[in-house]
Amino acid sequence: LHIFGGKITTFRKLAEHAVQKLAPYFPQMGGDWTRGATLPGGEIANADFDTFLQTLKEQFPWLPAALRGHYARLYGARLPRLLGNARGLQDLGQHFGGLLYEAEVRYLVENEWAQQAEDILWRRTKHRLHLTEQQQQCF
Repeated sequence: LHIFGGKITTFRKLAEHAVQKLAPYFPQMGGDWTRGATLPGGEIANADFDTFLQTLKEQFPWLPAALRGHYARLYGARLPRLLGNARGLQDLGQHFGGLLYEAEVRYLVENEWAQQAEDILWRRTKHRLHLTEQQQQCF
C-alpha cells in the first residue's frame, strides 16, 4: 500500500483509514495510535527546533551551518546516529556535491531502505535539485 501527496497530517489520516479497511482481515490489530505518536527523529525536547539547532552547533562545531540545518530537518534527533564517530567533514566520507556526503548515503541504505540512487537523490532527500548532471552520474 502506497500513499502519495498531501501534508504529513494528511498522510496520517489516510494511513489510519487504510488500516481501518484492513482491520476485518487482521482481527488482532489494535486501534488507531498515530495521533500522539512522534515521527522518527522528532524526539526534540519541547519540540523546540531552534534550541535543538543550537545544541547541535555546540555538539558538532565542525559541521557547517547549512549541512547542520539540512541534517537537523531531515533526521532530527537521529542526527548523531547518522554522524556516528565523525569528528570532521573528512570523516563523513566521499563528498558527492552539494550537501551530500557518503555518511548520509550509508545512513539511508542502512536505516531507511534506500536501494537505488533515485531513492537517495530524489525520494528521501531532494539532493538531486542541487547536484549537477555530472555529480548525479558520479553517484
